[in-house]
Amino acid sequence: MLYDKARVPVVALDYTERQMAQPKEFIVDYDNGKLYIMSKDGTRLMDITTTILKAVKGEIVASDVIINIDGIGDITLKEILEQLLSDEASFFMEEELNFDE
Repeated sequence: MLYDKARVPVVALDYTERQMAQPKEFIVDYDNGKLYIMSKDGTRLMDITTTILKAVKGEIVASDVIINIDGIGDITLKEILEQLLSDEASFFMEEELNFDE
């Protein structure tokens, strides 16, 4: 299958290393669950957590969120998160998560 766009995996910069952030870089505070973006001019760190939460109205149930991935098909957000956990790619402990709440 040919693609007209490149797929680039995103690994966010850890908040503890925020002083290294480049303009428009994504930063995650894994300890507090906050999301940040470095401003376009690189002079300030903008907390986007509240903006995202305001945009999401109501509760999100991970098993109800269906994502279509080329070459894989439909998969739920719950399945994606469970796969990340099984690959040890997450900082969460499995027993702390309940995706259906």
